[in-house]
Amino acid sequence: MAQNSRQFTAESIILTTIDKKSYDITLLVLEFSIYENINNPYILGEIIIEDTTANLLANLPIQGRELLTFNIKTETFSETTYKYSLSVSGIDVRVISGRQQVYKLNLISYIGMVNEGLRIGGVLSGSNDKIVEDILKKYLKTDKKYDGEKARFEQKWLPSIKRPFDFIYQLAPITISSNTPGGTGGTSQDKSSGESTGTTSLDTTNTTKLSGTAGYVFFETHDAYVFKSLDLLCSSGESPYGGDAPKYTYDYGIVNSEGSEAGAPLKILEYTFVNEFDILKQLRQGLYSTMCIFFDVNSCEYQENIYKIEDTYAQMSHLGSATKIPKGQKDLAGHATRVMTQMVNNELFHDDPKTAGSDGASYKDVYKYSIAQSNARYKLASNQQLNIVVPPNLTIRAGDKLELLFPNMTSDEDRKTNPYDEEHSGNYLIKGIGYNFIMRGAQPLTGTTNISLIRDSFGRKNTTSKIK
Repeated sequence: MAQNSRQFTAESIILTTIDKKSYDITLLVLEFSIYENINNPYILGEIIIEDTTANLLANLPIQGRELLTFNIKTETFSETTYKYSLSVSGIDVRVISGRQQVYKLNLISYIGMVNEGLRIGGVLSGSNDKIVEDILKKYLKTDKKYDGEKARFEQKWLPSIKRPFDFIYQLAPITISSNTPGGTGGTSQDKSSGESTGTTSLDTTNTTKLSGTAGYVFFETHDAYVFKSLDLLCSSGESPYGGDAPKYTYDYGIVNSEGSEAGAPLKILEYTFVNEFDILKQLRQGLYSTMCIFFDVNSCEYQENIYKIEDTYAQMSHLGSATKIPKGQKDLAGHATRVMTQMVNNELFHDDPKTAGSDGASYKDVYKYSIAQSNARYKLASNQQLNIVVPPNLTIRAGDKLELLFPNMTSDEDRKTNPYDEEHSGNYLIKGIGYNFIMRGAQPLTGTTNISLIRDSFGRKNTTSKIK
């Protein structure tokens, strides 16, 4: 067990050349980092090497696609040795001073590199989660675990010679979870109503409403390729989507330089709120209210619909305890603040025109059920953005949830009964994570984990938010 919460062990760092020769370069490494992000289909990394005598760049030589294998432990959290294998994608920032040579290698998952040389042809059919699994196994031929969430609707696709990951990112915004409440997953014949601040010539009163939620993310972690809805990732198990509870609870507190304070492994060393909300940007993006105009190229049917997030807020899962959008935003979004247009083709996936576009059709054009819904879901998920620095922890992943506790920035007397900021504390979703390890300097080796987190709503679970 580590005596220092910031301690880690690099058992070995192995460089394997194109012709399968292996070299242990552990003693040449100054530092290295490994990155996961829910918006990245592959793991990225970088390594800084001080190469004074071996001159690997010229003597091997390093030419790209070499494999760097890291065997690392963060003993404070687990005695497990985690293995990361990344390929060299580039050489960056090479500095020579006297006889000293320092350079940085950029790294990427091997399958991420394979993706650049592949194109998908033919017809793909099935639910989108199964299509993604087929792409990973049949085209990219990876044996890494696939962690997918079942999607609603069967579909047929012509990938149009796209790269595998590019095509998956085309599917993600229009994929609807099978756990979404409601029978159709995104339609309503109700009419829009309500009051708003301001006037407009774009009157959406009595316009047919769209409803529901949509939108998946696809990314790679150490453990698996993940294709899941944001609603599942945001849920802690209390909603129809299921989901997992927060993996750890981190508290902000002062930790001494040795990291020896009781509970130090779960202390936040630094934190910065990058963004807490941006009303103007959100209104322009149509987060709260969007007019959707659809034109069916087969029937030449023109249709206008209105999507308001207040109508479907309860159908989504949320990280905070707020049960509604703030009144100020609701009032401003009484009228549509964005207009989106989409060509639809309800006969694209059907041989029998009698079933085209109907709810009972085997293959459905789902743009009407997802285009505004996923736009709102993606934008809402990043309503709050936060960066934290914690001791190195290889047991957490992008897509995990953490509970964060922040001090109540008030008087000492008030803090005795209300120690935490209940609006900003609570559950957050890990958007991106960087494991950063320093190899140079005094022993033991120390590092940090830098985490970017997002949240869609204020308030700590099991408390009542003050949002009006």
